[in-house]
Amino acid sequence: LDLAALFGLHKATNALLQHGQNPNSKDSYGRTPLSYAAENGRDKVVELLLERRAEIESRDRIFDQTPLSWAAEKGHEAVVRLLLDKGADLGARDMLFTCWTRRTNRGTMCLGWSERPMFTRG
Repeated sequence: LDLAALFGLHKATNALLQHGQNPNSKDSYGRTPLSYAAENGRDKVVELLLERRAEIESRDRIFDQTPLSWAAEKGHEAVVRLLLDKGADLGARDMLFTCWTRRTNRGTMCLGWSERPMFTRG
């Protein structure tokens, strides 16, 4: 399931879920299929996993990141917006770091997600 999510294989992901795979299964790093799909910008798979009750606030064991922070770090705006629309917590403790570490050309991605910007560029 992790590989199907990582590569955005919607039909394979759906088939695995229909055959009983757990959408919240964790690998040895504590990562879920949702975190891999979010990190790689697989919006259709992210949506499918959320429909199947994937935990939107799951955190990995190594970096303590959520699917939202993985998507933001990698610059996948469509996935970020989808996760926020589905209730992901923008105030999660890793989001400021994620936004701060974005490359300059994507630094504005975190602006406008809340009532006030998390940071501004000088």
